[in-house]
Amino acid sequence: MVLRATALVVLMAASLAGCQHTATPPVDPNAVITSPADTFSYRYLTLDNGLRVVLASDPKADKAAASLMVGVGSTADPKGREGLAHFLEHMLFISTDKYPKVDEYMHFIEANGGSTNAYTAQTKTDFFFDVAPDKFAPALDRFAQFFIAPTLDPQYVDREKHAVYSEYQLKKKDDGRRINAVLNATGNPANPAARFAVGDLDTLADRQGDKVWSDLKAFHDRYYHAGNMTLALVGKDSLDDLEKLARQTFTAIPAGPANPVRITEAPFMPSQLGVRIDIAPLKDFRSLMLRFPVPSSQPYYLEKPLDYIASMLSNAAPGSLYTTLKESGWIDSMSAYQDGPDDYQLFSINFNLTEQGAKHVDDITAATFAYLHKLQREGVSDDFFNELKKAGNLDFRFQDKANSQALANYLAGNMQEVAPAHLMDAGFVYQTYNPALIHDYLSRLTPSNLRQVVILPGVKIDKVEPHYQAPYAIKALSPELKDSWAKAEAELALPPANPYLPDDPKVKAIKGDATLPAEIVKEPGISVWALQDPQFRVPKAEKRVALMRPIDNIQDSVMNSLYADLVNEALESEAYPASQAGLYYNLSAISNGLIYSLSGYDEKQPLLEDKIWTALALSDLSRSKFRQYRDQMVRQLRNFSQDWPVRQLFASLNASMVKEAYPPIERADALSRVNYRQFMGFVQHYRDQLYLQALAIGNISPGEAASWGKSMENMLVRDAQRIDKPQTHYANIPAGAELARQLTIDHHDSALVMIYQGHHTDAAAKARWALLGQVIGQPFFAKLRTEQQLGYVVQAGASSVGLSPVLQFIIQSPVADPYSLKGHVEDFLTQFGIELAGMSPEQFEEQKAGLINSINEADKQLGDKTNRYWSYLNNDRPFDWREQLVAAVKALQLGDMLAFYQRDIVHNGAGRYLLWSQGQQPAAGEMPKACDSQACLDRQWQYLAQ
Repeated sequence: MVLRATALVVLMAASLAGCQHTATPPVDPNAVITSPADTFSYRYLTLDNGLRVVLASDPKADKAAASLMVGVGSTADPKGREGLAHFLEHMLFISTDKYPKVDEYMHFIEANGGSTNAYTAQTKTDFFFDVAPDKFAPALDRFAQFFIAPTLDPQYVDREKHAVYSEYQLKKKDDGRRINAVLNATGNPANPAARFAVGDLDTLADRQGDKVWSDLKAFHDRYYHAGNMTLALVGKDSLDDLEKLARQTFTAIPAGPANPVRITEAPFMPSQLGVRIDIAPLKDFRSLMLRFPVPSSQPYYLEKPLDYIASMLSNAAPGSLYTTLKESGWIDSMSAYQDGPDDYQLFSINFNLTEQGAKHVDDITAATFAYLHKLQREGVSDDFFNELKKAGNLDFRFQDKANSQALANYLAGNMQEVAPAHLMDAGFVYQTYNPALIHDYLSRLTPSNLRQVVILPGVKIDKVEPHYQAPYAIKALSPELKDSWAKAEAELALPPANPYLPDDPKVKAIKGDATLPAEIVKEPGISVWALQDPQFRVPKAEKRVALMRPIDNIQDSVMNSLYADLVNEALESEAYPASQAGLYYNLSAISNGLIYSLSGYDEKQPLLEDKIWTALALSDLSRSKFRQYRDQMVRQLRNFSQDWPVRQLFASLNASMVKEAYPPIERADALSRVNYRQFMGFVQHYRDQLYLQALAIGNISPGEAASWGKSMENMLVRDAQRIDKPQTHYANIPAGAELARQLTIDHHDSALVMIYQGHHTDAAAKARWALLGQVIGQPFFAKLRTEQQLGYVVQAGASSVGLSPVLQFIIQSPVADPYSLKGHVEDFLTQFGIELAGMSPEQFEEQKAGLINSINEADKQLGDKTNRYWSYLNNDRPFDWREQLVAAVKALQLGDMLAFYQRDIVHNGAGRYLLWSQGQQPAAGEMPKACDSQACLDRQWQYLAQ
């Protein structure tokens, strides 16, 4: 489907906001329409074999990237071979005729500062990578061989089948997957989108006279040809050079006509519409989904009828559907969106329910239909369409720059859906107001076309979905109920004019020659930094504000988190129109207070920031709303026990190594005991002791920044006892020690997390650990996942605990117990030491260059720069920390790395911490003596303030 503006928030940091579309349509119908802010040049072409290609060139691009999308996915799986498309995706990564060494491609990419991945969707399969620019040509040559001459080596069929199976097992208890499986199981069995898509050992098994390899090869030969593919190349090379690369490297892909799999069968039979589907989740949560099959809106990507309807439904203004249901105490949140394969779509209106709301699903459904009826009568308006159009045009005009990989993925995907000229603006432009088209889609959102999906613990069920063992029931809605919904009416309001749309966005003249933030307010208890940015000349600003106070017990910690949630709730009616106008805020709890951020057009930021300051008082918080949000957070914390084992181990790692952090279950218990009086006392005294740290970067003059700093001092700090900046305390594992902790987790898989912690935090130490993390990641994956097939989640790399560097090893396995996993890691570390000693000087310098390229990756947009400087402020690092790291990496010598590895890793001079959980595999041996409490760990390490 077309990547719309909502998807572009992820890929392009773009949102809806704007003024008039300023680009002039090109004469060449295939010339890509671009934003005035876009620094890339584009060229669209078709190779002789039929491969459609778009090139994007920017001489300043610090990463090169490619994405090749094949117009086939899981809906093309032959019946009985479910998961075949996904299996083929796995097999292509192994080796090719030209590069037969197993995993050679992945090793090359990661050794040169890059990354690679792929995914299989219903009608698409995408393969992509990024890499250092000077390695683009050899990387492309390896990548192209996937589609020219993959070996599809039969000897690896069994191995990769088990990789697919491990992925299936890993996510078998994910409620999202289970719900989706039920929705598929209750669809038309003749429609391929209803089938099991992941694959397992049964669907991919060899059968009498039917080898899975033969089916795999036939699938590849049928669909993997140039006519079904789109390719995007992004880099610093000129368009002519990129075109030469494309022609030299990809012309050998077999030619063939486009033969995408068209879904002609209806998604649902008549008996599967006008129904209620009840699903019992594993986690304790409540949800209502109202889903309507509609014709695909893809042909109307310039009119966006479903985006219009979703925007109307999602608004949180007083009297809106959302606000009315929220004030009734029935819902926590709401969303509206469209998804589905290309041949049809599903329009969904989803509600997260409160306990009370779970008793009123039919009333919520009735209110939704009442609002849809109001939209049909009064809600199709050129005024609202023009607001969306203005917002989209403005956002396109001042479009944020994407990183190379995101841009390549976006272009390759959009080439499958839109005309070449609209590759870059399709997600932004509301070109034509077409009220008849909007009304046509609204007319399909009826009770008779509804699938009402109710997800509640303890619902009555009579069926079980076979692949995920998800319990469910389905029944027809009564004629009386459907008739009442068809006539539903209620007092609901349409959105008012958006007060956050910029009136006159202008880039202010630069005053001064500053290139780094300066501390403009330095008083006891407050530090404010600002920079009028000379690099990104857009009418936008980024702000970060931390309100820090002592939080030294679990009760204050959980109340602090609840405080953040309730402030966000108080701001909902402002947050949605602001986001529609390209102005975003985020507020969250940190270990020692709150942090909020503002990003987007600077013109109306003061208006929204005033609302944030007012909301901090929570002056209108009722007891019922307090209980609703407290109980919701308690459920979320307790639901964590249903998450993947490795995620639970990491939560335990954080809780045990950060003094101010606590395990989810302990947080749930503590929060459940907090009452309204205690919480309001906490809020009222929140700013009794305070330290404020703030940073603003962007289209903000020195005078405006000074005024902003003074306003914060007056509004937030004036009456507080001003304190020094609170510190977070991180555990320091004693050198040479081995500490351990076992968790009991209800899951089939076993899991192991092993970390080695360094004791120095200077640039030289960080450089050593970072380089080791880069060098070790791919061989670890290749040995324990690809070769030994221990599980789907197998990772190694460098990270940090506070400022201390760590090397971490992560495995979740359906086949091995923790003792065996520990042995596999230790055997690998021994063997890797030998391989490291055999590394040539040229290979070592190549690894260093790859790491330097990653560290030096340029800020693509204002938010990137702000986040980088904010992290330096938080960690008391100098603003040239990146340059110091690069210099430290350049100074590394192979001999020093070998000595460091032997001392700190092989002989555990660093200090090691093991966490594990035992799955259903029998124990093969005895693990180290494990602590059974936090107090046990605290007796063996000390906490350092950072």
